[in-house]
Amino acid sequence: MNVPLTLTLFALGAGAIALWLEVRFAHLAPATRRGIALHIGACILVAQLVVPFGMHTLSSAGSRVLTLVGVCGVALPGLTYCLLTAIWVIKMLRDDPRGLIR
Repeated sequence: MNVPLTLTLFALGAGAIALWLEVRFAHLAPATRRGIALHIGACILVAQLVVPFGMHTLSSAGSRVLTLVGVCGVALPGLTYCLLTAIWVIKMLRDDPRGLIR
């Protein structure tokens, strides 16, 4: 399997998990614009700091097992959280076209 196909399937899997979480646990979605803004900030923090640091730390050990742990234990949850946050933002914009501007 080549790298582009692997990354595409990885992203589709994370998206499927995020959609499932939204449908199954809809009560966990933030109810206010402030809550969504906090999740956006946390998503940026996760995507820019936590995932790169975790992947670098685990993959630099040189073990294939630790690299797999990094992919499944750090990158997949991070991407899933960012996609779930995106779903919440889309729902907020659908319900309130002014969104975070107010």
